[in-house]
Amino acid sequence: MARPYHVVVVLLLLESSVRFGEGASNPGVVARITTKGLEYANQYAVATLRKELPAIRLPDFSGNFKIGWFGRVSYNFHSNLKGSFDLKVDGISISVSLNLGKDETGRPTASVHHCSNSIGRVSVRISGSLKWILNLFHKRIESNIKRILEKQICEVVKKSSDSHLKPYLQTLPVTLMIDQVAGIDYRLFRAPQVTSKSVDIPIKGEFFSQSQRTPVPFDAPAMMLPQQYDRMVYFAVSEYVFNTASRVYHQAGLLNVTISNEHLAGLFPNMQVQLEASPESEPHLWFTPGNVTIAPVMDVQAFGILPNSSDRRPLFQLRVKTNFSISISVNSDRIVGSVSPESELKLELKHSNIGSVDVEEMETIFNVFAREVIYPSLNAQLKKGFPLPVPRNIFLNSVELQIHKNFLLLGANIN
Repeated sequence: MARPYHVVVVLLLLESSVRFGEGASNPGVVARITTKGLEYANQYAVATLRKELPAIRLPDFSGNFKIGWFGRVSYNFHSNLKGSFDLKVDGISISVSLNLGKDETGRPTASVHHCSNSIGRVSVRISGSLKWILNLFHKRIESNIKRILEKQICEVVKKSSDSHLKPYLQTLPVTLMIDQVAGIDYRLFRAPQVTSKSVDIPIKGEFFSQSQRTPVPFDAPAMMLPQQYDRMVYFAVSEYVFNTASRVYHQAGLLNVTISNEHLAGLFPNMQVQLEASPESEPHLWFTPGNVTIAPVMDVQAFGILPNSSDRRPLFQLRVKTNFSISISVNSDRIVGSVSPESELKLELKHSNIGSVDVEEMETIFNVFAREVIYPSLNAQLKKGFPLPVPRNIFLNSVELQIHKNFLLLGANIN
């Protein structure tokens, strides 16, 4: 049985330059695996090969050579040889080059492009009735066995890649359903790109409606990832991801708010009034170094409900402006958030069918309603967050977050 006391698997990934700069089309997410991350993966490769290499079976083999005065010796090793021998193999070194790509489903692919190996030392200890003569030329036998093993090791590596690595890559999520309204597209944007320090995996990172998927009318901005490699993995999450989420939920009407008379503090004592608030357009987030901000503009239409009727009459229309900041964090493998207002709601009368409207009093009521109802409801939704494109059985720890221009950078170790 071969005993690989020292196995080194070097992943010589095909090198190319990485640039996610200006362009008409950019990924929404970039997952970066650093050298530390590859070393962690390498430990699993070594552990797997430690289990599989001892299963190599030596085939029947034969040879002949001359030993001085003894003459020419021919030998045959085959399965019904009488006696036995112990085989010890030390210092196996394996170098593997992988081709990385993506398949038609948008998942990454990996195939062995080149494999080479070397064995430091093979020793054979022979027992049985033929021990005395076989030990005369055990060095020749060891050399032959070494040559056979070196040929078979790479076959084991290729089989291991097919049976372990390829199926594992198929577990990577390509689409995830967030709720009944939205899903997120995590297909590969293009094939992984490799440098001497990392593997960068560009991912679509786009929210879509489950009822009707339509093209997003804006592009993802460029992301220039900083040269940081102290964590095993990094995720650069563009503001594009959050803005496509805003677009989907806006189109589904989930950002609309209805305010009934009971919340208006007796502002209209002689009439049943209903306010319908909706964004003038889908709210957009902006990422600047250290900050995430959003400045939604809401349109509020007031309706009067006629007595003993379900008919409504338009009364007036308001524009509501505010700024609030978003705090983002990571909970296990999910990005979650919360909002806090940076300014009070400001109301502006756009149109009125009933003459003057006390905007200042309504402004006070709106701010109370926002603090007590809107912000808690929004934070409850943001607390659910959305999952990162992490393979199964991978958990993040030692997480650090940085906010850069146009994107959030999340660094973590894995276990």
